[in-house]
Amino acid sequence: MLKLLIVDTHNSIRSQILEAYLAKALNKRAQVISAGKEATGIDPQAIRIMAEDGYVIAGQTSKSLKEVEAYPYNAILFCAENLMLEAELRTEHCQVFYANFSEIEGFGGSERLQEMRALRDEIKGYAKELVSTLLK
Repeated sequence: MLKLLIVDTHNSIRSQILEAYLAKALNKRAQVISAGKEATGIDPQAIRIMAEDGYVIAGQTSKSLKEVEAYPYNAILFCAENLMLEAELRTEHCQVFYANFSEIEGFGGSERLQEMRALRDEIKGYAKELVSTLLK
């Protein structure tokens, strides 16, 4: 079974969205876990935009890498290239993927919500492509 770790900075937006899409698409063929260098809680706007697309991520939890790093993964996906060095994870026995999604900064507001929707759609497209790669 594929065991995929998604690594992000805070495990609050990008990695949570990607976890939801990949977990559903891969179903029982993989275990998908996301974590961040630090766990800061799931962004309320991420919960909102995923609900708009029919996904409930309110029940997911924000996890730190320290909580999940010992688990044996055979694939690791970094939401940004710089995270591989910062995360200090052992990757020699894993497939490694880099997504380089844009960062969302700030608090609330309609402009940020539109940025979040665009990011969600970008991540959704990436997830579809990644699923076909992972299942080859």
